[in-house]
Amino acid sequence: MVLRIAGKMARKSNGYWTTEELASFGYDGLTDALRRFDPAKGCWIGYAALRIRGAILDGMSSKAWHMLPRGARMPVQATCEPMQLDITDQLRAAFLPLMPRTRRMLRLMYLDGLQGREVARLMNVSEALVSKRHKAALRLLRMHKIHAMET
Repeated sequence: MVLRIAGKMARKSNGYWTTEELASFGYDGLTDALRRFDPAKGCWIGYAALRIRGAILDGMSSKAWHMLPRGARMPVQATCEPMQLDITDQLRAAFLPLMPRTRRMLRLMYLDGLQGREVARLMNVSEALVSKRHKAALRLLRMHKIHAMET
């Protein structure tokens, strides 16, 4: 499972990461999944896949950040921090009207990079329902953005 997920993510990186590099991060996620899984909360495979994918993303971001020279990291931090807070506040406000299950679905799709069918399987719903909620959420977010621009 780790190699499959790492391979898929390596292909999306356009050659920047190898499957082996990403798999090394993914094994940490697998170990974490084994240690933390609660059978009462659902399917182990879905849980493990999320933990593996999350560990790979964490590893990618931390390693990519540390590969920059220290001097380059300082200006990036200085210019991004105020903007980052503003974007975070805007996203938080935009996501408030969404139902918790819809917020979870969007998080799985956009932050974890899962396909609609994978989200449907993890959330134990049909692909059609995922598609319907996704369209409705985007419509609501667009309306929120337009309203925020008017005020």
